[in-house]
Amino acid sequence: MAKSQTSNHQLAELYGRWALNSLVEVAYVLSHDVAVRPQNYQQLTAESANTLAGLRFKLGADPEWPDAFQRTLNFKVLFQVSLASPPVREAALLHVENPSDEMRNAFRVAVTNFRAQLAPLEGQGLSLVANQTRPIFERTVALFRDPAITGAFGMPAVPGENWPLDGNFSGRGANTIAEIVQGLGAVACLGGVFRRLSRAKSSARPLVPRLAVSLPQSKFLKLQRAAYYGSIAISGLMASKGDIDSTENIEAAYQWAKALQCLVPDVARAWKDFEYRATLTDLEWGMAPNPAGEITPVSAVGLAASTYTVHGEICCCSGDLDCDPTTQLTDFCSEYQCTHACTIV
Repeated sequence: MAKSQTSNHQLAELYGRWALNSLVEVAYVLSHDVAVRPQNYQQLTAESANTLAGLRFKLGADPEWPDAFQRTLNFKVLFQVSLASPPVREAALLHVENPSDEMRNAFRVAVTNFRAQLAPLEGQGLSLVANQTRPIFERTVALFRDPAITGAFGMPAVPGENWPLDGNFSGRGANTIAEIVQGLGAVACLGGVFRRLSRAKSSARPLVPRLAVSLPQSKFLKLQRAAYYGSIAISGLMASKGDIDSTENIEAAYQWAKALQCLVPDVARAWKDFEYRATLTDLEWGMAPNPAGEITPVSAVGLAASTYTVHGEICCCSGDLDCDPTTQLTDFCSEYQCTHACTIV
């Protein structure tokens, strides 16, 4: 399977996969649908059959098949990107909308700080977590290129080139994903449950897991744009030598900011409504700050976090990957001694 050509920095690769991590969850539910409706998948390729079997039986038990928790742990390093990148995007927005030497210098300063904060992450440890997320994502993408998979939902296969992370914002591909997600919702209702009776208590488990995430065509296209331009910007800013304020870098950061503006969720509802929160993708949930207020970790850990609002885009450590609103104090809050707990209001 071809690797992405749009980014060569490991943080950039991770960011793209994180933004579209929901595809792996869709594929996981697909692996159960095949068992429930095998008649709809008569022409599966050997590669697809092996991937579906791996998703059902190897997930969480093999380094190349990380489950949702393990992937989230690998993506945790992106918290540093969430802290460091808002000033870069803001500077890019201001420069593009009102070009001047002053604004260009502000972008240069923001990028210098961005690189200083993220450079210590580079090394074998980052390579390890980046490599652990690659195989399962690439196998997932290959599934949606198999007509036998998409045909089970009456849809064509997704584009075979430059999709979904390399700038191919195909409306057909996005519509295929949207229809599969909607179809799997119906399958979960029809699949039934496995019931087990014991002397102690009875239990029931759905045969097909419920896919809560919402991925309509318009949202998927926005996620693609955020993943693509975020990866391009991160890679360009981290790899640039003496041209950190190049037109290409400014344009990529600008497009990244504009893409994220379109994805800001209903923050209050995200913290109060569990069902709505479950429909959000990782990237959307990562942009939902705690309405209780700003969280500032103590300086002893070497971080200076705050809530950034950049032309409608929100980034906050309390909305980070590991801030679970169902608990009063998260692992992150404990680790960095946040002054506020992450609570539902």
